[in-house]
Order: sequence, then C-alpha cells, then structure tokens
Amino acid sequence: MTFTVTVLNAGTFDATATPPASFVMNALFVPGPQGPTGATGSTGATGPQGPQGAQGIQGVKGDKGDTGATGPAGVVAATAPITYNAGTQTVGIDQSGFLLKSGNLSGLSSPSAARSNLGLGSAATEDINSILTASNNLSDVQDVTASRFHLGLGTMATETATDYLSKAGNLSGLASASTARTNLGLGSAATSSTSDFAAAVHTHTASAITDFSTAVPAAVPAASTTTAGKVELATDAEAVAGASTTLAVTPANLLITETRPSCFRVGDHSSLNAATSGTGAATQGNTQGVECNSPTTAVGYATRRLFTSNQSPRAIGVAAGVIPWAARKVVFGGLFLLQSPWQSNCTARIYYGRTSGYPNGDISVASSPQSIEVRWAGSGALTLHCARSSGSVTSVTSTFTPTLDQTFDLRVENVAGVATMFVNGNLVATNNGGPDANGSATANVFGAVAENVATVSASSALKAGGFYIDAI
Repeated sequence: MTFTVTVLNAGTFDATATPPASFVMNALFVPGPQGPTGATGSTGATGPQGPQGAQGIQGVKGDKGDTGATGPAGVVAATAPITYNAGTQTVGIDQSGFLLKSGNLSGLSSPSAARSNLGLGSAATEDINSILTASNNLSDVQDVTASRFHLGLGTMATETATDYLSKAGNLSGLASASTARTNLGLGSAATSSTSDFAAAVHTHTASAITDFSTAVPAAVPAASTTTAGKVELATDAEAVAGASTTLAVTPANLLITETRPSCFRVGDHSSLNAATSGTGAATQGNTQGVECNSPTTAVGYATRRLFTSNQSPRAIGVAAGVIPWAARKVVFGGLFLLQSPWQSNCTARIYYGRTSGYPNGDISVASSPQSIEVRWAGSGALTLHCARSSGSVTSVTSTFTPTLDQTFDLRVENVAGVATMFVNGNLVATNNGGPDANGSATANVFGAVAENVATVSASSALKAGGFYIDAI
C-alpha cells in the first residue's frame, strides 16, 4: 500500500519521494487497521477510525469469522531517511542527514561552504575585538602612537591648530603684535609710515617743518625786517607794552591793543572833558584812546566826550558841526571792551548827538535832542535807544550779550529815521524810532560813559578805541 507523510513546516510528500533537506516530524504515522477477515456469522461493528497521526482505539474483537478476502499488498519498503518496521507497523526517521536545532549548525559537513552560501565574507571568522569599526573613528586602535607612525604622521599631528600660525595668515594670527615686534627687536618707528621720515639726503621748506623745537635751532635765524626766520609770539601784555622789536603780534593781540588807551591816540578835533558826581574817585583816560573808570564806591560817572561844538564831520548841505540825520546815512562806531570785574550797578554807554549839558550820555531824560545811545546796564544784552525831534524816546533790546574782557566791534547806522546796530558784522537790533531831522551845532557830542547808578564796592572800566563817524 502507499501513504503520505506530513512534515511540520515542510508540506506533504510521498513516502517514496526524496524528503526535504531538513524537517521535523509532526507525528508517528502508521497504516490504517487491516479490514476484518469476514464475519463468521454476525460480527460486531468496527469501531470508528481514529484521527490520522494517532492510532484509534481498537474495537472489541469479534468472534473469528471465516477467512476473508486477501487484503491489499503491504507497504513498499520505505527508503531513507524514512524507515518502516512492518513487524511493528511503525515508521522511523533517519536523522543522520539532517541538522538538529540543538546542534547550533555544528553538524554542517562544510562550514566554509555554508558561509559562502550565506554570502558571508572573510571577516565573518574574525574576532570582533581584532578589527576596527567605522563608527569608532579609530578610537579603538590598540596603540595610537604606532598607528600615527604607520600613517606617516609627525609630532605636529597631536598639536592644537590654533596654537600655530598658518602661512596664508601672514602673521595675522599673532596673539600680540606689539610683543612680537619687541621679540624681533623692533622699535617704535616700525609702525610708522615711510612718509613720516626724511631721506638721508633731502631738503625741506620752512612750512614742512612741523616742530621747530626739534629742528636744528641754530640753523634757523631770527626773523627781522630783512631776514626770514623764526619768531616768537607776543603775549597780550607784551603786545600792549609795545617794547619788543622781535616778538610777533597776533590778531588777538591787535584787538586788545586797539582798545588799550596806551596804544590808540584820538585823532584831531578831540575835546577831553572829565566829569564826576557823587563821592569817591572817578577817573578817565588821558589824551590817548578812551578809558572810563567809574567811582570806586559812590554813585557817579566818568565820561570822555569827542567831537564837541562844531567838531563833528561836516556833510554837504548842512552847517558845520550839524549831524545830517535826515540828509545822509549817519554811521559811527569803534572797538569796545568791558573789563572785569564789572559791578552790576554800573551802566556803560556809547552815544552820539547829545549836548555837553548831559555829560552822562543818558538820552532817556526829557528834552533830549536827536541822538542815539547804545547802553549796557551791567548785565544782559545791549540795548539801542533813539530820540527824535518830536521828543519821543524808544529802545530796542539787541540779540548780543557782551562777554567781559572780550573786545567787540560796534557799528550803528541811521537812515531816514531807522537806526540799526551791528556787532562784529552781524545785525543785532533795529529801532524804527531813530533821529529823523538834522541836528544842531551844539548837539553833536560823541562820547563814552561808565556810570554807577547805585553804590558799588569797586570801580568798573569801559575801554574803547578805533572810533569813526561819518555821513554818507
């Protein structure tokens, strides 16, 4: 007879066929029970066939009956690896041709062929500790020094790159350029431009020499009216004294000297008239320039008046000594300086057009003739006061506040009753109530005043020079 064998995880195959290379038996397979010989008489029923893979329970054997028909042929002898014992009717497995799980592949006839069939390389038989892995980045080498040697690396290989300079950096990576220059023995000239130095053979103009004190002093002669050379600048005191013939005067010196009485002489047609009131000393400059020193403690004034009684410049079409306020553009001015310390109760005035009957120059009093006054009341800005033929007096505050001990250039113009005041060339005040009719021969005084309007603790000094008046 024939039968089939079911192998776990290997499918079903005929018993005469070649079995798979490896399989596990699922159960012991035996042929089914032989049919009964035949009843001798009545035979008990055959019990049901048990499930395949296990022998069912044999039914109760009935009485021996007549000889039945010849049963089917026996099972053909099994071939390896399956064996069959006809006597015991059992099937066996020859395991010599298979690998057992418990053998862990130890039963392979050729491990090398098995590795080849699995696609393994030569590294498969190496100890993991004897090879390097890519993920370790050579950290697992046994001797790093020997490894660097075999790679041909030198001692620089273990140094920090930032500790050394690169050729492309051109020394820009130095930690301290100044220390490096010192180590090279360089001096301070090493950081200077070549244009800062002269060639071994050269010439220079005087203007190219920036420091005469380090040049060869003996090679530069003193300046004179015939020889170009070195000069020394005069101080303000030396410029005012005027005693030196070698010191040079600066523009700042000139402003000072022009307002110092010792350096300015009043021109022709000057009349000197000193007037004081109150108690205490009151002095004024001598025949040179104008210097008004107020009384030292008391109320009073010091004044100097110029161009009095027919001495004012004459304009065409008017009588001698008459100021042509209506006929011409009248101009007057000069350089002025208020010297510190200045008392706040002292008022400075510069005026033109008054009569000698008002020596303090205040045109705000009643019955003032046509005149103009510039006033400084001891603080604040200059004010421009104007008196007209109608008797009205108007005043305008300027935009200029003088600074003590600083000279300022004052210029006043009057054209057809409009008076304007300029300081250092800048317009600082306009008064539309200026003189509008020609003056008289007795109202032509040009003067300066320093007046204490209340008691003071010291004298105040007004200094002036460079006066001019004109009718254009």
